[in-house]
Amino acid sequence: MPGSDIDIQLTGANPFTLKTAAMELQENLRLYNGVSGIRDDLSFGKEQLIFKLSAVGQALGLTPQALGNQIRASFEGELIQIFQDQGSEVEVRLRLSENERESLRSLQTLPIVLPNGGTSSLADLAELTFSRGFDDLKHQNGLLSVRVSADVDSDINNSNIIRDQVARDVMPELVKDFGIKWAYRGKAENQRESVGDIKIALPLSLVMIFIILAWVFRSYLWPLAVLSVIPFSLVGAFFGHWLLGADVTMLSLFGIFGLFGIVINDSIILIVVYQELRAKGTKAIEAAILAGERRLRAVLLTSMTTIIGIAPLLFESSKQAEFLKPMVISISFGLFFGTFIVLFLLPAVLVGIESIKLKFMAIKSDRTDLDIQNTNDVLSSANPHQYVSEDPLIVETLSSLKNTSNKGSAS
Repeated sequence: MPGSDIDIQLTGANPFTLKTAAMELQENLRLYNGVSGIRDDLSFGKEQLIFKLSAVGQALGLTPQALGNQIRASFEGELIQIFQDQGSEVEVRLRLSENERESLRSLQTLPIVLPNGGTSSLADLAELTFSRGFDDLKHQNGLLSVRVSADVDSDINNSNIIRDQVARDVMPELVKDFGIKWAYRGKAENQRESVGDIKIALPLSLVMIFIILAWVFRSYLWPLAVLSVIPFSLVGAFFGHWLLGADVTMLSLFGIFGLFGIVINDSIILIVVYQELRAKGTKAIEAAILAGERRLRAVLLTSMTTIIGIAPLLFESSKQAEFLKPMVISISFGLFFGTFIVLFLLPAVLVGIESIKLKFMAIKSDRTDLDIQNTNDVLSSANPHQYVSEDPLIVETLSSLKNTSNKGSAS
């Protein structure tokens, strides 16, 4: 049951209410195509005889525990003596005879010892009713629980879609009618926990990649160029799932993590060559084109050998291969898309980054020239002789700055 496609746990009520709610839930699950093997873990057991103290029994001072102990001793026996017989331990128990234990009439007339020392028949002290009980009662966090599970044929329906529909349409009505609480267990619970971990791991990994690339390239812009390939690779991975009709599973996400490393490696190869060409004085556009040409073979070989190596798993029909197919789809299709992005889009991104850097440098240069001009205007308008009566040091400093400014302007 923990590995079932649908596994719903119901809690917060007595056993009979939980069983009724579980049976109604099973009826709703049967309405979905592809759902089979519907069951719960709260199965009915043998018919039971339930006793409840009557008003007479309570008035005579009996308690349910004391009455139950006497009934158990009469049928199971009370230990009287233990002795050794030829090296074996023998127990002596006192109980009703076999005929009396199998007779309902003898149960009704069973003598019960009262607290005051007297006796009375069981039928006079308690109400006896028959009820069908349960084989095994299970608890979760101290609460009685029942789990309803089912299997889903992936060729007919999608378990994630069914779970969403059940949570939206079925469970609110059951909660309203029976006052129960519910939660998904099994695969859904494991998937929810894994997705929660990935929500932390994915941003953290991207930040670490950015830090490493920024340290290697000694720039904050070039790592952005490398990371720009990742979204397009994701498009390829999800397109592959849609094209082949496969569900996005946890293994799909693990494959995407591996995909990140491959496309980032291809991007680094191209960017390093681009930077080497720029260092030699090659123009940005020309350097981008040459970098793509020179690393075309390396990038294609890296991607194609990986895709061809894992592609046979897509055509394997064994259960082991079916388990791995989502990861293979993510890597192969994502890498296929990412390769063309690295070769054709990344060079344009590099040229764009160069253009942005030049614009920022131009703006900074204009601001520097403006600051110098403003300084010259201030110094030109200053008359050092008006400070003679105040402080000769100020006059000497202003004169020096003015002469320096004039020389800079003349040059």
